Amino acid sequence: MKDKEGIINASQETLRHILIAGSSLEDLLDDNFCNIIDFLDSVRGKLIFSGLGKSGYIAGKLVSTFNSLGIKAVFLHPSEAFHGDLGIVEDSDALIFLSNGGETHELLKLVNHLKGLGVKTLGIMGDRDSSLAKISDHSLIYQIDKEGSPLNIAPMASTVSSLILGYLLASAVSQQRGFTDHDFNSLHPGGLLGLKTTPVKNIIRKEVELPLVSSQQSFAEALQEIAKKGLGVTCVVDEGGLLQGILTDGDVRRFVLSDQFSLTAQVSLAMTKEPITITEESSLQEAIELMEESKITSLVVVDGNKPISIIHLHDIIENNII
Repeated sequence: MKDKEGIINASQETLRHILIAGSSLEDLLDDNFCNIIDFLDSVRGKLIFSGLGKSGYIAGKLVSTFNSLGIKAVFLHPSEAFHGDLGIVEDSDALIFLSNGGETHELLKLVNHLKGLGVKTLGIMGDRDSSLAKISDHSLIYQIDKEGSPLNIAPMASTVSSLILGYLLASAVSQQRGFTDHDFNSLHPGGLLGLKTTPVKNIIRKEVELPLVSSQQSFAEALQEIAKKGLGVTCVVDEGGLLQGILTDGDVRRFVLSDQFSLTAQVSLAMTKEPITITEESSLQEAIELMEESKITSLVVVDGNKPISIIHLHDIIENNII
């Protein structure tokens, strides 16, 4: 690399302008912002995002964010809108458009048309004296010193500003609408978010399927329970129904090869004492981490020290969580 110092200095300069732009947005968190949140919260239809060029990409990202927080949103390309895509618009919707300069011809045409249909509008812009700012029902106007890009041409600080403002709107509206953990879980059932947010209780087997034997029962009876329930394990409980241990396929093999082996022996001789357990309120990610740490594929789900179910790695996979 020929000029490390020059690269670092240039990158620091870009970062400085972006951070300055981002920090200045705090000044926009005022009564106008609160009025905008009330306006968006009152929208009974969906939020339609629009923008052209770099602003269009930011608008598309915000659509994803709003939907993930339970706020229905779609993207409408300002040019394609007039070639049939206007069919997605209803008068109960609201338009949120992004434009740094506020003079985008395609957006001006779209905003005016939708206002004629009774659709309320919110503009996120960088110029309060622009044409779009003047016709928008609501507006959030950010101000930037420099973009931070080479020659101060490519949008950087401005696109970051509009993205942050969109995030602030999404966060505030979702809180205003009482968005809960349960709502989030229902919208993110897959992937890493699914593992983090989905509780074990959402996929555990019904109690009637729980393999269960008393610690006083024989090894042979425990084998029959394992075969009957088909999970490869059985919980072992005392007279009060509290968990004493677990008998797995591995425990069975070890016991059969031991000097103590007998089909009539009490299952307590063959079981694993103090098995790894998890509660039904724990996340699936916690369940997987416990399985990986202990090199096992199933866990006993307990309520206090009473077994209520078994969760197997295959249960998580079959539910399309990972």
